[in-house]
Amino acid sequence: MNVLILSWEFPPHVVGGLGAHVAHLAPELANLGVHVHVVTPRLKGGEPEESSGALSVSRVDGGEYAEDFIENALAVNDYLYGRAAAIVGTQPGGWLIHAHDWLVAEAAIRLRDDYGLPLLATIHATEYGRNQGIHTELQARIHQQEWRLVSEAAEVIACSRFMASQIAEIFQAPASKLEVIPNGVDVSRLEISALDRAAVRREYARENEKIALYVGRLVAEKGIYVLLDSVPKVLEIYPAVKFIAVGSGPSLEDARWRADQADWSSSIQFTGFVPDEVRNGLYQVADVAIFPSLYEPFGIVALEAMALGVPVVASDAGGLVEVVDREETGVLVDAGSPDSLAWGIVHVLEQPALSQQRAERAYERATTEFNWQAIAQRTLAKYERMLGT
Repeated sequence: MNVLILSWEFPPHVVGGLGAHVAHLAPELANLGVHVHVVTPRLKGGEPEESSGALSVSRVDGGEYAEDFIENALAVNDYLYGRAAAIVGTQPGGWLIHAHDWLVAEAAIRLRDDYGLPLLATIHATEYGRNQGIHTELQARIHQQEWRLVSEAAEVIACSRFMASQIAEIFQAPASKLEVIPNGVDVSRLEISALDRAAVRREYARENEKIALYVGRLVAEKGIYVLLDSVPKVLEIYPAVKFIAVGSGPSLEDARWRADQADWSSSIQFTGFVPDEVRNGLYQVADVAIFPSLYEPFGIVALEAMALGVPVVASDAGGLVEVVDREETGVLVDAGSPDSLAWGIVHVLEQPALSQQRAERAYERATTEFNWQAIAQRTLAKYERMLGT
């Protein structure tokens, strides 16, 4: 079986859940004997061509890089198409195209049309969902590209039941076209066995302080401003807490500025982007991990925290409720409510034994139900049904 994966993100260019998903899925599929060739823009370095076993990667330079975001993406798609067409044309055997989100839709649809190949799309998020509607011309143009990919694909994968319902409602996709296959987690790539926990804690917090960890892109939809509004409410009840916000994004500097104006500014630190090993080390010393999203297609960062045994507080937004079982594997709070978030954080910190029990159940669920081997097998079964094998 030959599968051509088109993705805007692939290591070393990983921005969010999409990039993490493809980075884990592709090698696991190759381990199952699928010949996988990933074609992706070369946006942050990496070798133009790589191959290891059944997995090959082509990182494509090129494009006009116009100031207009959509036109830029379409220009890059010309180069993605050119490399992918060369692969399909020179390597015999049937191919299936697996496109991840709208940024590669143009190349994927052209390949389907020119070579008569089946097209599968995974939709990781929607512009409508991120913005709670379509409000600007740019959003409308992205929405149109998403609609086109969903309409043109023979089958569509969603990462959660929430996303499947959104795709059905927003793009009027029939239920028969949709299948839910979740994101996953690889504990072996997360856990740092030789971590000096005491040293990490000393670097970020005082000896008597609990660490409340936020991991994610710093954008409004991920709830960073809800977190900021919750900080003084938490400190009023539980003063010895150090908040660590890990991640970059368009709201980073504004969030820093807002925190700097507050009298509790010393209780929060923004790290910006950090390497994976630093992030994973912080997970392993945190007393609570916080995910206050307003919109969340799945919640892979919450799953990572669960896989590292960290007590989790998450909002009840989108796919998070499918990852975190209320009161069983974590604490769910009302999305958009600083009061509810503050209550959840204090609840976890004030009841460490109960929180640890939840964390242990969360670890079990994360490592059995959401492991990448199982997800790759479900994806392979999808390929086989589409190819009639």
